[in-house]
Amino acid sequence: MGTITKRTTTKGEVRYRALLQIRKQEAKYTESKTFSKKSLAEAWLKKRESEIEENPGIISELKKKLGDVTLGEAIELYLEEVTSYGPSKRSTLKLLTRFPIAKKQISTLTRQDFAEHIRARREGKLEDYRVKAIGPATANIDLQYIRTILNHADLVWGLKVNHDELEKATKGLRNARAIGSSRRRYRLPTSEELQKLTTTAFQYYHLTQYPDAPFHLILWLDIYTGRRLNELSQLRIDNYDRENGRWLLKAVKNPKGTIGNDKYFVVDERAEKIIDLLLEPKLRKRMLRRGGDPELLLPFNADILDRNWQKIKDMAGIEGLRFHDLRHEAATRLAEKGMSIPLIQQYTLHEDWNSLKIYVNLNTIRKTVLDFDEAIENAKNAKLGDFI
Repeated sequence: MGTITKRTTTKGEVRYRALLQIRKQEAKYTESKTFSKKSLAEAWLKKRESEIEENPGIISELKKKLGDVTLGEAIELYLEEVTSYGPSKRSTLKLLTRFPIAKKQISTLTRQDFAEHIRARREGKLEDYRVKAIGPATANIDLQYIRTILNHADLVWGLKVNHDELEKATKGLRNARAIGSSRRRYRLPTSEELQKLTTTAFQYYHLTQYPDAPFHLILWLDIYTGRRLNELSQLRIDNYDRENGRWLLKAVKNPKGTIGNDKYFVVDERAEKIIDLLLEPKLRKRMLRRGGDPELLLPFNADILDRNWQKIKDMAGIEGLRFHDLRHEAATRLAEKGMSIPLIQQYTLHEDWNSLKIYVNLNTIRKTVLDFDEAIENAKNAKLGDFI
């Protein structure tokens, strides 16, 4: 809030300094002005406080002009101005605002600041907030996103940014192997693991009263469509073109931006069978007991789906398998069927072979693979597990 201080100049003149201080969470804004009369200082403070209350964005604009912007404030401003990013990038940027580095002005950031941030992230240390320790590839993404913010502040806002400090920190951290590129995964679920997952999910869903997601269907829907976890939670029923066997997916993940990148993916007879099961009235009524959006095929957000996956995986006693590995399984199965690259891309929506080949694992030749019908039949005939 505002304060007024009376002072006398060296010439004996009386002046009144109006000081406006506003603190919003960790962000602090200070503005002052000097007047010859106390009444003028009081009027200015009242007017300025009213202007800022009506338009809080004034502070952001003034701080940008003055160059008095912390990394955390720069991230928030970036998220307001730029909208062509996906949920993953947004969540990572929001998380970055919670780390100590976010409290530092972007014009003063040093290589030591970046190195300390990466150390904290690698060790999973953050005061008053639980975070997981991360690997070199995820740590590298942190620096890439920070670089994006600093570039925007420099090129768009005209703020002073020392890019050389970040580049030197990146080089040093890469040499120390604290950051690095993601390793290619070759992990695919075995038929035995898929059966365990299916049986566990089937029994858990049918033998409990909890309105959890029917994961015995969801995991096979993913194998037959190759969708990312967050994409499954965004499938709107009215975007399903059953007649032409395709589904419109909005804002598909893309390095150049997700907004407007809307594409159709193929829905074949295998996926159609599972979609029909998910649309059965009784099953949908149970799914909607959580109060989700009835317009979505799966009325759960990505976090709920991820928790369900972890629960089922732990119950089944399967280690080292990620939900994203099911997307690899999907692409690999299509390749094993002898599909061409352009046809596989119609399922997975990869832009080119360089990005698609990461998902196709043909190092292991599989003579047979488990399919949904067999897995569900085995689940129905299996003995009751000891996890209920």
